[in-house]
This record gives sequence, C-alpha cells and structure tokens, in this order.
Amino acid sequence: MSEAEVVEAMTQYFGLVADMLTLYLTATSGYLIVAYLIGANLSRSQLITFSGLYLLFAITSTYQSLGYGMRGLHYASVLRNMNASTPLYSTAVIPALLGVALIGGIFASLWFMWDVRRRAAD
Repeated sequence: MSEAEVVEAMTQYFGLVADMLTLYLTATSGYLIVAYLIGANLSRSQLITFSGLYLLFAITSTYQSLGYGMRGLHYASVLRNMNASTPLYSTAVIPALLGVALIGGIFASLWFMWDVRRRAAD
C-alpha cells in the first residue's frame, strides 16, 4: 500500500468510529428519554424487550467502534513505520478508555431505568 492509501484507510476507520459513537449516543439518548417519560408505565415484558434491544444495540455499537478504532490505530502504526517523521498521536489507551466509558454509559442507562421504576413503585 502506498502512503496515501494508508492515510485514507486510517481516516476511514476513524470516521467509522465517529459514526458508531453517533449511533450509540442516539440510542442511549432515546433509551434515557423513554425511561424518563414512560419507564414507570411499561409492563414487565415491554421493559425486558425494550431494555434487551437497547442492550444488544449498545453492546454491538461499542464493539464495532472499538474494532474500528483498533484497525485505525493499526493503519496509524503502519503509516508511522513507512515514514518515521509522521507524528503518531494515538495510542491503544484511547480505545480502552472509550470502551470503559461506553460500557459505563450502558450500565448507567440501565440503572436509570431501574431507578425510575423503583421510585414509581414507592
């Protein structure tokens, strides 16, 4: 691969990370809005279905954004090996922190739904 192709592949993968983060934030925002507005009124089966679908989508988008990020970092290191003067700002710590933040957001969202339902039951 030429240097231009490596740069293009790297930027495309980092763009896919941004796309997956956008989808994750959209789904999480929707889940939180529904939890706040009607979470207390959902039946148990509706709650399980809705939360299960959210959980499936959130975990999938988290996994995909981490995978795309790691692939983008791979191309960043390939670029660095092709040209030693190319600055390499990204490290493997960034996807790890991103993963922790996204998984924490999933748990926080599920906890929020539980808290809304618990308060309504009191």
